[in-house]
Amino acid sequence: MCDIDTEHKPVLDTRLERKRVPGKCIKCKTAKPNVTIRGCLYCKPCFVSASIVKFRGALKKSNGRVDAQRRQQNGALEPQRLMVALSGGPSSTAMLHLVADYQQSVTQKSGDFVQPPYADIVVGHVDESALFDVPEGAVRNIANGRTFHEASLEDIFSVSDDRDVLLKIVRASMASEEQQSGGGFSAQIIKNSDKHTPPRERLRQLFSALDSDSSRESLLDAIRTFLLVRLARALQ
Repeated sequence: MCDIDTEHKPVLDTRLERKRVPGKCIKCKTAKPNVTIRGCLYCKPCFVSASIVKFRGALKKSNGRVDAQRRQQNGALEPQRLMVALSGGPSSTAMLHLVADYQQSVTQKSGDFVQPPYADIVVGHVDESALFDVPEGAVRNIANGRTFHEASLEDIFSVSDDRDVLLKIVRASMASEEQQSGGGFSAQIIKNSDKHTPPRERLRQLFSALDSDSSRESLLDAIRTFLLVRLARALQ
């Protein structure tokens, strides 16, 4: 009978040695690493390059799923607009640049005409100035002239067509608060008794009623998600 350990272990060790150079980037094997991801060491240029490749692969896969759904529905495959949610922070700013670079890389891949993945790349933003100090125009500057679609947190008090969806999202995110208030917490969003209170003040009161930062963050995330989805649907 073959001894698996003695016959195959040296082969595995040899492969590991070939993949890794001690103290060097796992990709280029020459530069000193300064980024560690899941136990793998990368130098900065190789990490950025690998991240871009991975992001583009995920985006292309996502586009493939969307195209398949559209074929089943109406057979149309004309490029659609893509909305990138932009908060103004480093993560969403980087994502906007990555999506724009992907669009450009596809159309410039060869001398022949290549249909771009998206008809246009637009920006969706939720104005949170009712709760936080935000420099005026800062996010629009990051959008760099792209079509800019904006909603404000206090808009939740004026929605009517999607009110049930909003309440469902808030109740799912704020389950403990809903239970403690007997369902009265989410009702504050749609009550009409505060018509004389400005929406921005109503919003501050809503967040002030919460006891913890985690609860406020959960509510903020729920409202932000609802408004961004609403903006995206308006583009269709």
